[in-house]
Amino acid sequence: MQIGTLWQALAKLGTPRRLNRGEIIFIEGDRATSVYLLEAGRVRLYVGDEDGRELILSIVRPGEVFGEVAPAAGTRREASAEVISRQALMREIRWGLILAQPNAAALTQLFLGEIARRCAERNRRLLDQAYLPVEGLVRRVLADLVARDGHVLDLTHYDLAHMCGCAREGVTRALNGLARRGILLLASKSITVLRPDLLGAGAAEGA
Repeated sequence: MQIGTLWQALAKLGTPRRLNRGEIIFIEGDRATSVYLLEAGRVRLYVGDEDGRELILSIVRPGEVFGEVAPAAGTRREASAEVISRQALMREIRWGLILAQPNAAALTQLFLGEIARRCAERNRRLLDQAYLPVEGLVRRVLADLVARDGHVLDLTHYDLAHMCGCAREGVTRALNGLARRGILLLASKSITVLRPDLLGAGAAEGA
């Protein structure tokens, strides 16, 4: 069975949910009994600490599944999920229902592939945070986002700082520097990448 067919089969198992910006889908530490297939909108997956600081692990886009790690592992949620678009439409699928399907093995394999992909992305981000300067991190994250979402990104400096794991002030300085060089166009709640071909140039040096 092809991956597209698997996603279609998964969607048919789900209960539709429509949520608004700021609504929480699940919270770190919750019991995990469902996975989610996002059909429209955007969702952020993030972790927080006791001081209220947050780190965005990933931004989920339409056609992607999320919340699959904890049910597959039989653990509690390791992150929280929040709607960051005006609205989000998703399918909530009970994990037990997935396991009861005749094609459960194929569906489980699909989830394992998603988990492996996300782990690889997070490992690379951790290495970036350890070795790249702030501007290098900003360049790398923006390049990844452009490859997935196009040149106009509905993203604030605050969002980008959480994705980079950096202070907002440092990210703002890096963005302003890139804007002065004609690589970006900045607005209050969006970033337009004018020269994506230049994002990789100087990433390691941050210049």
